[in-house]
Amino acid sequence: MATCDGPGIQPGGEPYFTILAPTGSGAIASDVSVEISTPSGPVQFQVFDNGDATFDIEYEAPSDGPIVIKVAVFGKPAVGSPFILTVGDQSQPTSNASIQLPKEGKAGEYSLFVVFSDREDFEVAVDGPEKPEASRYSNEDGSYDVEFLPNLPGTYVVSITLDGQHIPGSPFEHVVVNPNAQPVPPPLSDSAAVKEPYVEGSGVYSGTTNNPNLFTIGTPSRVRLEDIKINVTGPGSVATPEIYDNDDGTFDVEWITSIPGEYKIDISILGKPIKGSPFKSIVVGGSPVSPDPAAQEPIAEGPGLSKGKSGDFCFFTIYAKGITENQVSVTITGPSNVKPSVTDNRDGSFDVEYDPSIPGTYKIDISVNGKRIKDSPFTAEIEGESKPVPDPSKCTVEGDGIVSIPKALEIGLFTVNVKDSSGNSISLPEEVHIIDIDSTGPAPLKFAVYANGDGSYDVEYTPPKDGKYSVDIKVTGKSIPNSPFSVQVGSVAPPVTAPVAAAPKKVAPAAAPKKVAAVPVLD
Repeated sequence: MATCDGPGIQPGGEPYFTILAPTGSGAIASDVSVEISTPSGPVQFQVFDNGDATFDIEYEAPSDGPIVIKVAVFGKPAVGSPFILTVGDQSQPTSNASIQLPKEGKAGEYSLFVVFSDREDFEVAVDGPEKPEASRYSNEDGSYDVEFLPNLPGTYVVSITLDGQHIPGSPFEHVVVNPNAQPVPPPLSDSAAVKEPYVEGSGVYSGTTNNPNLFTIGTPSRVRLEDIKINVTGPGSVATPEIYDNDDGTFDVEWITSIPGEYKIDISILGKPIKGSPFKSIVVGGSPVSPDPAAQEPIAEGPGLSKGKSGDFCFFTIYAKGITENQVSVTITGPSNVKPSVTDNRDGSFDVEYDPSIPGTYKIDISVNGKRIKDSPFTAEIEGESKPVPDPSKCTVEGDGIVSIPKALEIGLFTVNVKDSSGNSISLPEEVHIIDIDSTGPAPLKFAVYANGDGSYDVEYTPPKDGKYSVDIKVTGKSIPNSPFSVQVGSVAPPVTAPVAAAPKKVAPAAAPKKVAAVPVLD
């Protein structure tokens, strides 16, 4: 994902910052979207393309606030976007105050930040997985060290107010991680490990008007969508929150309001409030978002749908609201064998990356729920240096493991030699995937493929059962000569035949009686 850096996204900073697109994305200025606004209207800004997938942004410093800065690259919001900066006198106490934001914290260790103020009567409140008390210490120079001790990992919201008004930069989010690097809450894919429901995400603690405010509820796997009840109340009307079942024990929630202020979010499961409910969410003003095309029909955007460079990762994003990853299908065909990687961003979008090793024309076919999305299939022209192309018809295989293995649970070994159309070996980078092996037989087989760096690939597998297997070896998606191969694991039992009766002895025929010459009888 894209990131942003610079004073222009920090409270009280100079009005400029830099957008850093994902490495190797090939992003240009037209791939970048920036919106800067205040309650008075849009703020003028300029975008400077540095030619290296980074972009400098300069804007006119407004006199009122809050300032809402939205940044997206390829339609995907940058990390931390939208940035909300409160300036001027519109909603601020009459005091010069600012915050030096803390770094990521660790559970069980003090989190420290600095408040600069010409008044010492500011108030500090910390909310999150727990509500630790904050302590302050004056440095006698107009600055105050503030610290609190979070014992639980998660996202905390820190509010600093003077005369009941937030100072610039307040409220802000502070992420606290487990120092032992254990994921808390449990991994979303392992809902069985969840002992009690939990909530994570910024939308349960803070938000902006006219924009979806998002958070996630994690539950034991037996919980159903109809078991969850959410009620949001505050100074403005709130449409019924949308709840999306991710089919893994988690539920994504989004809610929208048009009036800033403090909102209360009540969450219950089977009639019982979950831990921390009701939650307090502080909503500040923001500009309306443009209609989400993904809410109407699935679409895909990004440079990887039309162009790219061999040897580099190509990127694009699919927008499909209310869809899970197993409902999205991406197939890419072309000169090299490409296996796209799809990442569910859990916000109705899916990031896709693929790594074409050979230049040429690639077809990208995208389906959602078995139906092609708008404009699919796409055609991407991949540029790059001309490289030898594997020719499956010239590839060979050798080794006993492609013929037979003495018995089950013994390792089978063979080598695949990748060659071009002239029969020459092709040396490709180890990370380039061009070999696929499928099998049928008494039990599934798992193959480990190791690149030797000289165009040959060693293959290792362990058959769990005796019997005859069929092994199909493909290079760039096509079977090599004589594939599929028949592999015998274990000895072949001799055929069972019926016993053969002994042939009867031959008996020599009886000798014919000798003929005796007739003797005349004399009378």
